[in-house]
Amino acid sequence: MSVKVPAFHPGEILAEFYMKPLGYTPGRLAKILGLDRQRIQRLVKGETSMTVDTTNRLGRAFSTTPQY
Repeated sequence: MSVKVPAFHPGEILAEFYMKPLGYTPGRLAKILGLDRQRIQRLVKGETSMTVDTTNRLGRAFSTTPQY
């Protein structure tokens, strides 16, 4: 019997495990990453996909790998 695990959008993981614990707003994170605030807002809402550039920036900002 296989167990189905619900899929989570990368933006949801970003919001729940990184932004909320640190108290980051989309605007604050966007400024840290050097990205547009709307890009982060759309990512967190699941309206856009994660790009390689964004994952690299997030990896540097959170001292982790882009694959986090």
